Amino acid sequence: MNTANPSLHTPSIQWTTQECQAFDLYLQANGMPAAILMEQAARSLSDFLISATSTPTTSIILFLCGPGNNGADGVAAARQLLHHPHLKPVVLLPGGPGGSNSLLELQQNTFQKLGGEVHFDRSKGLHSLPEAPCLLVDGLFGVGLKRPISGIYADVLEWAAEIKIPTVAVDCPSGLNCDDGTVSGSCLTATWTQSFIGTKRGFHHNAGPSLCGQIQIADIGVRRELAEHWLRLRRTQKAQA
Repeated sequence: MNTANPSLHTPSIQWTTQECQAFDLYLQANGMPAAILMEQAARSLSDFLISATSTPTTSIILFLCGPGNNGADGVAAARQLLHHPHLKPVVLLPGGPGGSNSLLELQQNTFQKLGGEVHFDRSKGLHSLPEAPCLLVDGLFGVGLKRPISGIYADVLEWAAEIKIPTVAVDCPSGLNCDDGTVSGSCLTATWTQSFIGTKRGFHHNAGPSLCGQIQIADIGVRRELAEHWLRLRRTQKAQA
């Protein structure tokens, strides 16, 4: 396990949840479909996972994937690792198959058709593994979550905290309010947070610093200068409105 922080960037602008969502829609409206953005995000995540694990023998990476696009990002990254010589990606979908989210369903079906291992019961899934995972990927919920995590997902977060292995949060730690850094209910502490587009405001307030670990800004195929120019322009326009 490589515990150094690969490719850490110092962010200059902190984004709100609404700004992240608006920029995502802006990109889609200007020629970057959601599936392409997801593939770019997944590539950054899979590259990061490779850099965070340095082992000459096969090691298991366990992906905890939720019911939305954050979970789909995780499954897409797992698919990109399928043919890595020393990493074995295993996906856990505690909420069941992704039938209600087209991108998640697509990613799950493709991953399985290519030979990927998917489980829906965490206890059965772990018992089938030849060894304990070396790394956990938290892809349960993204920045848009505004309610406490409950039910099976709260149970999974509690279980994940108990197994005590290095954890990579996809975009944000599941359960963290990315606007103010508060937690209402469960939240998994990350060793690293790979944040898409830019760092989130909540990462730097209240519980955010203790939950995010080392923050890396992930490439989604858009130059950082363009993203920050768009954000400054949006803030100027809103201030003048």
